[in-house]
Amino acid sequence: MGLFREISHYISGSILKLKMSNSADNQVGGRSNTAPNNYGPVIVDSATYKITPIEESNEEDPDVAGAVEALEQITLREIGNGHIVDTPRAVANLVDTLVDLPTTPPSLYLDIEGVNLGRHGSVSIVQLLVLPTNLTYLIDIHTLRNAAFTTASTHGHTLQSILEDPSIPKVFFDVRNDSAALHSRYSISLAGIHDIQLMELATRPSSKKFLHGLARCISSDLSLGRHELRRWTDQKNRGKRLFAPELGGTYEVFNERPMGDDIALYCTQDVQFMPKLWAYYEARLTALWRGRVGRETLRRLSINHYIKTILDTMSENSKHEIEIEIHILFFTSATNPQSPGDVALWFKNKNSDPFLIHLAGPRGSYCLGIKDNCYPSASTQFRDPIIMGSEKPATKDQIVLLVSQVPIVNSSSFNSKALVGDALKRLTEQRYIEREDYLRAVGEMIDVTEGGDGRA
Repeated sequence: MGLFREISHYISGSILKLKMSNSADNQVGGRSNTAPNNYGPVIVDSATYKITPIEESNEEDPDVAGAVEALEQITLREIGNGHIVDTPRAVANLVDTLVDLPTTPPSLYLDIEGVNLGRHGSVSIVQLLVLPTNLTYLIDIHTLRNAAFTTASTHGHTLQSILEDPSIPKVFFDVRNDSAALHSRYSISLAGIHDIQLMELATRPSSKKFLHGLARCISSDLSLGRHELRRWTDQKNRGKRLFAPELGGTYEVFNERPMGDDIALYCTQDVQFMPKLWAYYEARLTALWRGRVGRETLRRLSINHYIKTILDTMSENSKHEIEIEIHILFFTSATNPQSPGDVALWFKNKNSDPFLIHLAGPRGSYCLGIKDNCYPSASTQFRDPIIMGSEKPATKDQIVLLVSQVPIVNSSSFNSKALVGDALKRLTEQRYIEREDYLRAVGEMIDVTEGGDGRA
């Protein structure tokens, strides 16, 4: 009540007076009404106050306006350990607090929820934890749409400008889908990103073959007590039951308004552990791995722009579902025609031009290469392929997006065979390839690249 008393004392004897109101009719969801001359209910320390004008005036007293604005800044509805931001005014007030924050450690930790989150999905909620204040905000993108990112603060900043500012560090866990969704839906190009998932991989003393999820990182690397771990797990499971289709839920629950307590808790609980995870892995990063993490993070961000450019230039035929054949192609070695070289994936279909996906760039700076109108049978660059039939129709858009999720590590241990193997695994998981065909093809690929089947 201290802040309210200070403001109340400041404006007493001027245009406004404060009246206590316990009527349930005044509690409009805890949000303030900013209509002229009727400022509505304001929640302060769980008490409801009504600000009522004493006299009419066409001139706004700047001191009174400032006092009212100060009250409005503390009226965000709290739910599930988070504060709902669902009006342009609330966005502007929030953005004003996000500039000039400490950068070491980072002050901003984010996560995003949505329906089919990614390039083709929608963004419902942006969770933002501000470390210096230890406050978590649930920014209601479903309600605000573009206004969430374009509403300017009093100093001209927007949420988009903060997300795109490379000098303001922002921390995500596996930024790929979040970046794709923001870039596709709102033309936001993230910068200044720390990806905790890659930091964990870089500091892991055991095998780095597979990426870990957030739940495993929290349970394995944070020293949570039994009670805290159980409470976190229970809250997470309650949220999952609401949105996971396999548990009878639907992702549309992220768009239901007003937001429910269980969904709000689910959204806030993950970001609350991210500062500790960042600190844990940052303390263990070597200079070499810090550089690798930075390069891979940039690739995760740039691949969305690169893929979008490719897909935007595709013909309409390439966006239609078609039956495809998947070929593993073997490049002829430049130094020895009798030895197998790099491998690539070639996608052949009936209704549009075939395309090649391969690892491009010199060793140490790999990227995903996509070549349209590719006909390897007319070239001496390739040797006999391994052919698999697709089990379900696919668009070129779907194939490129799926393969682009393969993590490309710019090191001597990574090669085109690793890219193709991981890409085939992902195609199998999405039922484009039968498991038996996948195992057969990978086995043959290993035999060929190691010279074991006499195809040379």
